[in-house]
Amino acid sequence: MPILLVVSAISIVAVIAALPGDWARRGGSGNVVAFGGIANAVLPGLCFWAGSHFGVIHGVAGFAGVVAAMIAGNVFADRIATHVWGTVAHD
Repeated sequence: MPILLVVSAISIVAVIAALPGDWARRGGSGNVVAFGGIANAVLPGLCFWAGSHFGVIHGVAGFAGVVAAMIAGNVFADRIATHVWGTVAHD
C-alpha cells in the first residue's frame, strides 16, 4: 500500500509541476511560467530523493515506477490544460 501512495503522490507532484509550463505553451506569461520552469527542473529530483530516502523505491522496478508516475502526471496535466486553456498556441 505505501508504494501506491508514493506513486499517487509523485503523479500529483508531476501535475503541479507541469501545469505552469502547459499554461505558457497555450499563451500564458508571467511569474507562473518561471515557477513552472523551476518546478519541472527540481521536483523530479526531489521525488527520486524522497522515495529512496524513505525506502519505498528499490531497484529498477522502483525507478520505473517513479518514471511512469511522472509521465502519467505530465499526460494528465496536458489534458487538464487542453480542457481549461485550449490547444497549444503555435507561432
